[in-house]
Amino acid sequence: MKDGRAFLIVRRNAATLTALGEQLHKEFAHASVVISFGNGAALRLADKEWPDVVLIDVAEENTDSFALLGVVRRRSDVAIIALTIGTEVMRIRALEAGANDCLAKPYAFAELTARIRATLRRVIPGRTAFHSVSSVKLPNLTINVRDREVTYKGRRVSLSPTEFAILVCLAAKHDRIVTAQELLRVASPGGTVGPSWVRTHIHRLRRKLGDSAKPAGLIVNHREIGYRLVSQGRDDEVRSTAGPRR
Repeated sequence: MKDGRAFLIVRRNAATLTALGEQLHKEFAHASVVISFGNGAALRLADKEWPDVVLIDVAEENTDSFALLGVVRRRSDVAIIALTIGTEVMRIRALEAGANDCLAKPYAFAELTARIRATLRRVIPGRTAFHSVSSVKLPNLTINVRDREVTYKGRRVSLSPTEFAILVCLAAKHDRIVTAQELLRVASPGGTVGPSWVRTHIHRLRRKLGDSAKPAGLIVNHREIGYRLVSQGRDDEVRSTAGPRR
């Protein structure tokens, strides 16, 4: 696994937390690793960072960590791995709260990375984005995130999971440039693809929407930077800054 993965680690022990973050940086090249010591901060970071994997350190004496695990699961399809003490009761409790996998402490880092990769292979592309809203509504474009339905100019549009993930990411950040790296983070099934993969799916998405690749289109290319979804009308700034047609 290479680029485009984002990790959120929630843990009480500062020294252990920092060390784990550094190890993940080394193992997953160019990955984004965000750490949090508290539950409230963790939820705010998850909304902002759209992590692919959330690692939550749960302990028997800390019921708040199980509550956080449940909240994250209700709000998202992100991959969750619980780090627990080595008892069957704790593992069952974490799984029932919504964890995809559990790893008992103490553990080998090699096993953690293997479990992360295995968990990500089971996650459907496009469903790891941390959605705090159930829909996105813009002029001519409506996205029902929970039911995975898209309507553009009054017409229902059928998209693949990857195309849907890219569109949600662009629409959620409409009128702002979204880098190819961000789109890879949200939609890449294995983290082993590059910008050309993004261009291919943008092309397919435009074709299904009946969108133009010209500067006046819905999805605008910013050469060597990324893409931007224009929320309404013709955008003069886009005409002056957009890159060549792709």
